[in-house]
Amino acid sequence: MKKVSLVSVIVPVYNAEQFLSKTIESILDQTYQEIELILINDGSTDNSEEICLSYQNDDSRIIYRKQLNQGPSATRNHGLNLAKGEYIAFVDADDHLEKNGIEVLLESIQQADIVISGYKNVYEEDSEEQKIKETIPAISGLFSKEEFVAHFGSLLEKNLIHYVWHKLYRAEIIKSVRFNEMVNIGEDMLFNIEILKSAKNISITKKSVYSHIWYNNQSITSGYKERLFLMRKHQYLVLKSFLKENDSYAGKNKQVVDQLFIKRITDCFINIESKQASLNKKEKKKEVAEIIQDDIVRNIYPQFKRAELWQRPYMYLIKGKNVSLILLYTRLLLPLQTWRRKK
Repeated sequence: MKKVSLVSVIVPVYNAEQFLSKTIESILDQTYQEIELILINDGSTDNSEEICLSYQNDDSRIIYRKQLNQGPSATRNHGLNLAKGEYIAFVDADDHLEKNGIEVLLESIQQADIVISGYKNVYEEDSEEQKIKETIPAISGLFSKEEFVAHFGSLLEKNLIHYVWHKLYRAEIIKSVRFNEMVNIGEDMLFNIEILKSAKNISITKKSVYSHIWYNNQSITSGYKERLFLMRKHQYLVLKSFLKENDSYAGKNKQVVDQLFIKRITDCFINIESKQASLNKKEKKKEVAEIIQDDIVRNIYPQFKRAELWQRPYMYLIKGKNVSLILLYTRLLLPLQTWRRKK
């Protein structure tokens, strides 16, 4: 008789009343039913708690807890501390799993510590039709750590390392690994790198198990993020260190990791010029100056010549340390970023 394993599905909940029912039902209605659904309410001020309690009353597989607002990393960590499953999955409160999602992941993880699947990006725009773009790995199968790392750059390039919600983790390998609660941008990637450090075998499936919903306010231009450059630089150093430890910071891997950081530098300039940034001109100049004077940026900026055409002028502006022109050029780029997001 085939072994039946418990899968813990952790959902951080914050003011998600508009989407929460669909998310919960997509988990409870899985073809694989041996699950525990852990709902952690991160200080919601809407009707999220009522929705969670209503489902908990009807299904004994649901564990519900609430806490003061602490952010998604602390919320997921709370869920990890409660999880009893042999395997761990994460779902965001406004997304949903395909009906056979858990089943597909379980079939793929049998000899692995982590499985990475394909997923769908579903774009919801006001007054526009829904757009769906599928992200599918170019490779599939069971890989040793050495084999996996050889393909790392290609996977990172397709955003297959970035997130936790289209993956399944063997609980044993997580153990003391937790999300960094001091980071609120890119925390998923940092978590995944910590897991990959200990993983012996990694499974990849081309099947899509998850639909990630993007709304028209999910953009680097939609709000100012404090300490964005410091967090992006930290992520770059973690990725670089991971590859160096595995003798793989070369070729495609190096190119993709470096180019990702180049893009992140551009995002930091756009963040400073976002409409929601309550920074005066002097403060904006100070933030830009700190970025372009950073030693890592000074070493990597020549690689802007391999970036997209609209990004390449930054190479000359950074080289010349021209803070005012960087801000001016970035302001001119903002309409392009809005167009690119809607494209």
